[in-house]
Amino acid sequence: MADFTDFQLFHAYNDLVKKGVTQPIRCPFCTYTVVIGHKDGDLRLECYTCNTSITPGLDLISNVRAVVKEHTP
Repeated sequence: MADFTDFQLFHAYNDLVKKGVTQPIRCPFCTYTVVIGHKDGDLRLECYTCNTSITPGLDLISNVRAVVKEHTP
């Protein structure tokens, strides 16, 4: 697997979601799907349903990396 930046990693994960390979990341507050965003250049996951924005933690990044690694040559 290529060495992805966090943005590239989450976009690669989102591509796998679109292909039906894995489940989308859901908002912990309302369970709707979050979108990838940024604030001041930092990766953020944004929920337009409940208007929240979170920074992904190490566990989520690690899990996303594992899924992408499993499905990316």
